[in-house]
Formats: sequence, C-alpha cells, structure tokens
Amino acid sequence: MYYFISTETGVISITLPVVNLVKTLNRPGPFTVFAPIDAAFNKLPPGTLDNLLKPENRLLFITVLTYHVIRGREYTSTRLLVTEPPFNLTTLEGNTTSITLSGNNLKINDAIIIIADVLATNGIIHVLDTVLLPPPRQQDADQQTIYLCIMVIS
Repeated sequence: MYYFISTETGVISITLPVVNLVKTLNRPGPFTVFAPIDAAFNKLPPGTLDNLLKPENRLLFITVLTYHVIRGREYTSTRLLVTEPPFNLTTLEGNTTSITLSGNNLKINDAIIIIADVLATNGIIHVLDTVLLPPPRQQDADQQTIYLCIMVIS
C-alpha cells in the first residue's frame, strides 16, 4: 500500500518499490512529502530518470527521492506560512531545503507547490512542479560527479 501516492505522482509510485522506500513511508510517521508531478520529471535532461533507475545508480536515486521527504513533522501549507518563510527544513536524505514565499507561491528550493495539503494516513503531501535535487555534500563528491554525468547523458 502506498500512502503518499496520487494520480498526479505516478512516477513516484513506480519508483518507490524499486528503491525499497515503501517500508519507510508505510511507518506511522508523520511525514511531509514533496512529490513532483509526472511533468516535473520531463524537465530533467533526457535519459536522467532511466539512468537513475539502473541498479548501479540505486544509492544515488535513493538520495534524490529521500530529499523529497521530511520525517517527524506534518507541515501543512498553513504551518509553512505561519512559520514565516524563508526557513530551512532537514530532509530524510540529510540536507536542508529552503522554504520561501514568492508572490502567492509557496516554494521549496526552486519548486513551486502546485497542490498543497493532500492528506495521507501518516502525513501530508505537497505536489511540486519540479523535481528537487539535493546539493552535493563534501563526502558525496564522487557520487555527485556520477550524478552530473548521468544528467548530461542523453
């Protein structure tokens, strides 16, 4: 069973079993998930998703997916606004994301939340127009180099 999947996020529903994140997201939570719509994956360079789905890139793909999840707190759009952006949230992946308000648009990094507050049994989902990409960490330099190579392969 997928708690964080909607028809708008079909790519995520396909990829969660591939990287074994279903078990994590089936826990009681709470979780806040920033789920890109299918069209967001089309913004990635051609072949990026196919390359991330290859077995040899499993850890890199997990890094990208877990960058879309906040564990331990349910951030509704109201809570995000009351916290008065800009501020940062730490993701399940370990890096922080930046929550900002641009005009009437609530944003996480450069992605706009296009559908807010989709309730789930163990948290909440915000649907994004863009796939979030985690920033490189010093210890992940080799992995980021691989990621950049995957991005430019067409």
